Amino acid sequence: MPASRTNICLLSLALVYSHLSIGNENISFDELLDTPLTELMHIQVQTASLASEPLSRAPGNIIVINRQQINDRGYRHLKELMQDLPSVDIQSQSSWETENRMTLRGVAGNSKFIILQDGIRISPPTGDAIAISFNYPLYHVKQVEVVYGPASALYGADAFSGVINLISQKGLAYSQTQLKIGAGEDQFQYSSVQYRGAINEDTLFTLGADFHQSDNQDLSKHYPEHFPNNDLTTFSGTTVINASDRSSYSASTKSHTLNMQLQFKTDFQLGYNRRYYEVPTTIIALPNNINYNTDNHWITQIDTLHSQYSFALSNTVSTKLQLSYSFYELNEQSKFNNILTNYINGYKYARGEETELTQQFSLQLSKDSHIIGGYTLERFNYQPATPTVASPFNTDTPVSTQGLYYLGSDNQIPIRTFNTHYSNQAAFTQLKNNWGNQWTSTLGIRYDENSIYGESINPRLGAVWQPSKKTSMKLLYAEAFLAPSPSLIFQHFGGFAFQDNDGIYQSFFMHVPNPELEPEEMQTFEININHQFSPSLITTLSLYTEKVSGMIAQVETPTVQSDFVPGGNIASTFWNENIGKLNATGADISFIFKKDFAFTKMDLWGNYSWIHGHLTGSEGKVDLPFVAENKIKLGATFKYGHYFFSPSIHWIDETSGGETGDNIGKTVPEYTLVNAYIGSRAFFMPNLELGLHIYNVLNEKYKNSNITDEFEFFDKPQQTRYWQLNIQFKY
Repeated sequence: MPASRTNICLLSLALVYSHLSIGNENISFDELLDTPLTELMHIQVQTASLASEPLSRAPGNIIVINRQQINDRGYRHLKELMQDLPSVDIQSQSSWETENRMTLRGVAGNSKFIILQDGIRISPPTGDAIAISFNYPLYHVKQVEVVYGPASALYGADAFSGVINLISQKGLAYSQTQLKIGAGEDQFQYSSVQYRGAINEDTLFTLGADFHQSDNQDLSKHYPEHFPNNDLTTFSGTTVINASDRSSYSASTKSHTLNMQLQFKTDFQLGYNRRYYEVPTTIIALPNNINYNTDNHWITQIDTLHSQYSFALSNTVSTKLQLSYSFYELNEQSKFNNILTNYINGYKYARGEETELTQQFSLQLSKDSHIIGGYTLERFNYQPATPTVASPFNTDTPVSTQGLYYLGSDNQIPIRTFNTHYSNQAAFTQLKNNWGNQWTSTLGIRYDENSIYGESINPRLGAVWQPSKKTSMKLLYAEAFLAPSPSLIFQHFGGFAFQDNDGIYQSFFMHVPNPELEPEEMQTFEININHQFSPSLITTLSLYTEKVSGMIAQVETPTVQSDFVPGGNIASTFWNENIGKLNATGADISFIFKKDFAFTKMDLWGNYSWIHGHLTGSEGKVDLPFVAENKIKLGATFKYGHYFFSPSIHWIDETSGGETGDNIGKTVPEYTLVNAYIGSRAFFMPNLELGLHIYNVLNEKYKNSNITDEFEFFDKPQQTRYWQLNIQFKY
C-alpha cells in the first residue's frame, strides 16, 4: 500500500462516527443540534425487530437518518443518502439495467437487499434488480433505517445483505403543503409536492408526488480520449453508420413517483405508491459498440397497494394484519440499439406480481419477556424478460399470437419465452428477554417453504449489554437464504448474425436459462460497540465476518447448447451459475461530534470502512467484486443564523471489477470526491428555503468499476463538476 494511502488510513482510525438521529419529525434545526448526544443513542427504531425499541437495545447494526439530517445534507433520494454510509460501495453509471451498482459489506447487487416503506416492500416483488436513484425519493420520509446484514429471520429470503426501511411522514390534524422545484446544468429539472392533512378528526391523509428528468453530463466532452467517433460496424465487418452520421452522446434519465396514505385512528392504514424510472441503455457501452439515441432506455415501474389493520386480542396480546399487492413491469418500450442488435432497435418486456398476506402476533409474556410471531402467505406470477425482438411487446395479447422472432432470423425463428407461477409460505417467531437492567437477548427463527426451492430455515441470535446509558455492546449472529429470482433463472437473450449456405441461422452467442440454479446462503457474526466519550462525541465500532456460498454470476455453460433455439445454431452459450464462495472480514469506525460556538453551530460526522476478502469460483480466487478495501467519508453541517453549509468528502480506495471475464484482477484507481450543499432556511420569508448542490467541487476526473465485458467500459468515466439549485416552500 503506498505511504500516502497508509497515512490516510491511519489518520482515519481517529475518526469514528454514528449516523444517528432524532425520531421526532417536527424537531427544528436548532433543536437537533442542541439535543444531548445521549438521547441519540436511544432513539426509537422499528426495523430490527418488527416493533418499536430503543436503538441501543435493538438486535442489529442500525443506522438512522432523520428528516432534519436529510434536509441539512441535501439528500433528495436514497442513493445520495447511501453514498455517505459506511461499508457502502456504489458504482455509478455502471449498468444499463440498474444505472448504479450498490454493494453492502462486500456483497454486490441491487437485489441483494430489500427496500421497505413503513414495513411494506417497495423493491421489485420478484427479486429483479432495478436502479436506486430518484425513483426512491425522500421528500415524504420521516427517517430512514438501514439494517446491515442478514434479516431473513424476519423478512424472508430476500433480506440478504440488509434492509432499508423508509419511515414515512403521517398526516396532520391541520393542513400542510410542501412544494419543491429544482433546476440545474444539463437540462436537470426536479419538482415535488406533498400534502399532509385530515379528512376528519379520526382520519389523516397524505398525498405526494415528484418528477425528475435530466440529460446528464455529456461525458464525451469531458473525456474525449474515451469517446472516439468511429464508424459503427457489425460483427461481420459491415459498416452500418458512418462516423459523420452518428448521433452525439446521450444518457438521459427520467422518473416520477406517487405516494398516498390514509390512516384511520391508529388501527387501520391504506396506502399506494408508484415508482417509475428510465435508465439509458447507452450508459455503459463502449462508443464503438453503441448507437446513441435519446429513445434507448430501460424503463421500470413498480406499483404497490397495501393495507394494515392492528387490534388488541387481550391486555397482553395484539395482532397486525397486512395485505399487499405489488406489480413490477419492464415497459414494452425498453430497448437497445447496439452491436448486439446489429444497430437496429431491440425491445424487451417483463412483468411480475405478488400478493401477500402477513399476520403478526405480539405477546407480552412478562415485563421482561416479549415474543413476536406470525405467518406469511405469498403468491407470485412472473414473465421473465423476453429475448430482444424487433418490435414492442403487446401487453394485451398472448405472446404466442404476436409473431415475435429472434433478431437476425428474418422473422423465421419464433422466440422462446418462459412463464412461472410459484408460492411461498412462511412462519416466524422471535423471543426477546431483558435480563436485569443491562442485558437483553434476542432469539429468532423463520421457516420458509417455496414451491420452487423447497424448505429453508434462517436463525438469528443477538445479545446486548448496556452497562450505562453511554455504552452499549452487541453480539450478533444471523443466517440468510437468497433464492435466485426468476429473472436470473430464466434470463435469455441474444440473436442471430447471418444465415449460412445450408439455411441455418448462426448466432455467435446467447444467454440461456439455467433451471438448476440454486440459492445463495450467508452466515455473519458481528460485534458492535457504541460509546459516548463526552457530551460532544459519540463513537461506533463494528467488527464483522461473513461467509456466502453459492454466489451467482454469468459464466459459459459447461457444454455449448448449440441447438437451444430450434432452427438455429449457437457458437457459444452463457448462463447464470452458482460459481463459488465469498469470505470477508471487515470493520467500520465512525463518529458524530457536535459543538456550539458563539455564533455558529457545528455538526461533524465521519466514517472509515475496511474490508478484506475473496470470492472463490470459476476463475479461481479473485478480489471481492466492486469493492474498495478502504473508504473514508467525512461531512459537516455549519449553521449561522438561517444560513447553512454542508460539505462532504469521500476518499475511495482502488476498486475491483467483476468476478468473471478478461479483466479479472484489474482495479479502478482511487479518487477523492468533494461535494457541497449551501443555502438559507429563511430566504426572504420564514417558509422559503433555498439550496445549492455543487457536486465534484474539485472537478475531479475519476472512474467507477464495471463488469469485465468486452463490449462495455470496465472503468466508466464519471461526471465532473456540476450544480443544481432547489427552492422549497411550505405553507
